[in-house]
Amino acid sequence: MGRAFKAEIEAEIIGRNLKILRKNASLTQSAVASILGISFQQMQKYEKGKNRLPIEYLYTLQKFYDVPYEIFFAGLGDQAISHHHVKNARLSIDEKINQIKNPHHRERVIQAIYILCG
Repeated sequence: MGRAFKAEIEAEIIGRNLKILRKNASLTQSAVASILGISFQQMQKYEKGKNRLPIEYLYTLQKFYDVPYEIFFAGLGDQAISHHHVKNARLSIDEKINQIKNPHHRERVIQAIYILCG
C-alpha cells in the first residue's frame, strides 16, 4: 500500500471516528467547529477525511469528549481490509447505532464495541 493511499485511508478512518463522536454527543458540525475555532466547512473536510486533523485539534477534542486518544484511531489496524468494505461496514454500523433512541444506551453500545475491538 503506497504511503499517500495509506495516509488517505487513515484520514478517512479518523474522520469517521470524529463524526461518530460528534453525532453521539448530539452536536452539529458547527458546534464542534466552534470549539476548535474553525469553520464548519473545515470540520466537514476533517470528517470526510479530505484534510488531516492537526494534533492540537485532536488534543482539544480528546479533552472535550473526555475519551481516550485510541478512540480517534479505532480501525486503523484494519487497513488490510478493502477501503470499500470498511466504508460500507462503518456506515451501516453508524446508522444502526444512531437509531438507538436512548443516549445512555447508545453510549453503552459504543463502549462495548471499543472494548470488544480491544
